Amino acid sequence: MRSTPSSALSLDSSRWAELAAAAEGLRTLARGMSRARGFALFFAVCNKPGERDQLISMLGDSLPDAALQLVELTSDTTDVLAEVLRQAPAPQGPLLIVNLEKAVPSDRMRHEVLTALNLQRPAWPEHVPQPVVFWAPEYVLGFVEREAPDFFDWRSDTIVFPEMEEEEVDHFRRFAWAPVVEGSLPKETRFARIRELKARLKRSPLSQDPVAQAARARWLVELACQMVFIGEKVDQALRLLNQAMELYEELGDKRSRAVTLGDIARIRANKGEVDAALALHKEALAVCEESGDKRSRALTLGDIAHLRAAKGEVDAALALHQEELAVYDELGDTRSGAVTLGDVARIRADKGEVDVALQLHQERLGIFEGLGDRRERALTLGDIARLRADEGDVDAALQLYQEMLGIFEGLGEKRSRALALGEIARIRAARGEVDAALQLYQEILAVCEDLGDVRGRAVTLGDIARLRAAKGEVDAALALHQERLGIFEGLGDLDGIGNTLWATARIELQQEKYQAALDHLAKSYEINLKLGRLDGICYVGFDLGQLLCAMGRREEGLKILARSRDGFRKLGQMGMARQAQALMDKGRRPYKE
Repeated sequence: MRSTPSSALSLDSSRWAELAAAAEGLRTLARGMSRARGFALFFAVCNKPGERDQLISMLGDSLPDAALQLVELTSDTTDVLAEVLRQAPAPQGPLLIVNLEKAVPSDRMRHEVLTALNLQRPAWPEHVPQPVVFWAPEYVLGFVEREAPDFFDWRSDTIVFPEMEEEEVDHFRRFAWAPVVEGSLPKETRFARIRELKARLKRSPLSQDPVAQAARARWLVELACQMVFIGEKVDQALRLLNQAMELYEELGDKRSRAVTLGDIARIRANKGEVDAALALHKEALAVCEESGDKRSRALTLGDIAHLRAAKGEVDAALALHQEELAVYDELGDTRSGAVTLGDVARIRADKGEVDVALQLHQERLGIFEGLGDRRERALTLGDIARLRADEGDVDAALQLYQEMLGIFEGLGEKRSRALALGEIARIRAARGEVDAALQLYQEILAVCEDLGDVRGRAVTLGDIARLRAAKGEVDAALALHQERLGIFEGLGDLDGIGNTLWATARIELQQEKYQAALDHLAKSYEINLKLGRLDGICYVGFDLGQLLCAMGRREEGLKILARSRDGFRKLGQMGMARQAQALMDKGRRPYKE
């Protein structure tokens, strides 16, 4: 199928799904190559040599630490293994074998080269202890299946790439490695992938074969991550990840085990098990340091920093991010370093150091422009826009958000486009354009439905509820929060539950339903304490402390207000700290008993 040469938005939905699935395939191949320890076999099906070469180039870009080595076959090749050993006598990284079609002419019934390949199967792991990717057209794969079935059965995966026109390859290159692309897959594509993974796991018997074990572990991890995205019970996802962990332990694959520890830790953190999550990240960090995996170490440092920042340990978080930056500098990875600068800038902004934050965002903006990374440039524009809006320059912020939106539309990233629409909707609402904001939020809901993004739907329902409450439609707002609460409970997302209870309580305060508000505030406060979310403790405590004082429970209320005041000071939010202190000094009673 051909596409028009304009932009991603000109692709019809079926073509978009094909390219999105191909992007996922490329990422799957990269993950498999990077996680493999010893020999692992992959087949990549691509009918166009030019397209194949560009895909290989993208793989190289995504695996900067891997010494990819190309092995080119010819029409004279009769022994692939011998040719590999000749061209790569001491390979240091994955081997990419191309031009198999030259050695397998289509006008013959039998091929000596494939017979040899099948007979030499046992010799490959011994002589080639690296992952191997055969790039071949579709018709050649059929010959391999028939004439070298034993060798073919050793494959960890087969990735099929659709034929792309030149402009489509260019588009594909822009979005293939964006982390958000996984969240941009249409719901039907995602559910089809989940069914495929479940079928693979069901029909693949448990085996002691290392290649089969590694493949099973990868499928378990991907299935778990897909299930978390669509909102299936996280306990089931955790079971799958723990099964993968057991396989990686059997294989002695420390790096993949560390990566999976990080996946488990992030789920534990969402469930409110922050200390357990930190312990898992620290275990992963030790594995990375032992194995000398610098990049994974940097990523894990970032994960730990995010949890420290959420607990209000901002200085510790900044120190971890600085350590992360040093690793990226050592690796020469300017892109990852720029992403980390954004994390640092956001912490600086939360501490009230807005000028420093803006300077850091401008620095990363320049880096991404130099790299030609449109997606990260758009995200940086969003960060700058938020700071401009906080300073009251909403016109400048809106202009930046519109530019951000235009970039995501050009990239065809539905989920990122929805993110930009949400930011614009918040500014519209702040300017009193409530109906326009509500219309944007309805558009975002449609995107979440299309992608199967239940968490995004819950967040958007909260945004709509706040506007409905502002319009006086309190019953409608409470109903939306109730729906949102059910989603977060299904996800096991304590942070979302706590936020929704707080939002519900604020509406109940307006309705003078003080006991109901107290119950919800107390539950939200307890959740934030469990999570160690200092910002949540401060803001929910600010409302809870006032209400307790107003209801005659002055000593308890003042204690909570004092905690909020100290927390605001720790976060660098001195204005809120002064408000909390003023409430304590004056003993105000803003609500009726």
